[in-house]
Amino acid sequence: MIVKFKFNVGDEVMVKNDLVVGETYYSPNGKSDVFTFKMEKFAGEIATVIEVNEVGYRLDIDPIHTYTEEMLEPVYTHENDFNKDYATMVFLNSRLEFLRRKIDKALDNKMFEKNPKEFKKLVDEYKYLYDKVN
Repeated sequence: MIVKFKFNVGDEVMVKNDLVVGETYYSPNGKSDVFTFKMEKFAGEIATVIEVNEVGYRLDIDPIHTYTEEMLEPVYTHENDFNKDYATMVFLNSRLEFLRRKIDKALDNKMFEKNPKEFKKLVDEYKYLYDKVN
């Protein structure tokens, strides 16, 4: 299974304020690292990701330590960044609902027997969008 990390090189992130020294934090692939007292001074700081590795991220403000995904949160540098992401999610969820209804109707009308190519196109689009949202 391929695990996708949330952040990429060049992304701005903030080191979370509520991290506990000595506590273990994880990345999506199950790798972990401990939040150390040397990392504590960067809590609440905004940084740029300079490297993505198997455990997590190296940051421009502290290139020595690796920060896992649980230690970081995204930074929205413009108000519209959040709104754009939110609007995209609303659109994708609306489209999924539309396709769900269309597939339900197609099943009632046995479209899978009468026009299997069109039915497959509907299902494939639904699967594609579902994967994007989740």
